Amino acid sequence: MTTSSNLMTLRLKVILVLLALLATSLSGCISEGCGDDEQCEIDNDGHTDVELDVDKWTGTTFPGFELMDSDGMNWTNENLSGELWIAYFSAVWCAHCETTFNAYDNAIPKGKLLAFNKDPRAEYSNISEWKDSTSERLERNITRPFLHGPTVAQSLGVHGIPHAFYVNGDGIIVDYTLGVQDNATALEVRFQENGGIIN
Repeated sequence: MTTSSNLMTLRLKVILVLLALLATSLSGCISEGCGDDEQCEIDNDGHTDVELDVDKWTGTTFPGFELMDSDGMNWTNENLSGELWIAYFSAVWCAHCETTFNAYDNAIPKGKLLAFNKDPRAEYSNISEWKDSTSERLERNITRPFLHGPTVAQSLGVHGIPHAFYVNGDGIIVDYTLGVQDNATALEVRFQENGGIIN
């Protein structure tokens, strides 16, 4: 082969490697730990779970809801009025999201964190199983309310998970996180900075 032919082959290989790296970094869930069996590639509405970090939520009203948790308790916006609370969105099948749930569970006071399942498919609607499997994988009893809330997720335009909204006492979204969060101390500070009270 000639030198120019070798150079062209090398350039082509570099371009292919760069394209592969770019495609890998832009596909799937908002996490590096997403496996084939977690169904992260495409969510329930056919969109990939990657979103640009464009703030379309801060300053908007959290949608009204009335849902029963895995323990049979009814939850509405009124249950949470007056103080900052967290609406955490995930899906039953998203095991890598548990890192974020674990951090929030350790950071946020009791009664101020609700876990919403965003997946509307019937096979992922058993929130009791979701709560039990989360407790099992985190090796402790989880006492947070788990809710089947795909209509709430759809109202907010939640695609990427894990996704958490900080909702003030007036029902206004004042902050959010999108993607894996593993620092409970940083989440606790963020909760306080947004007006939350740590007991």
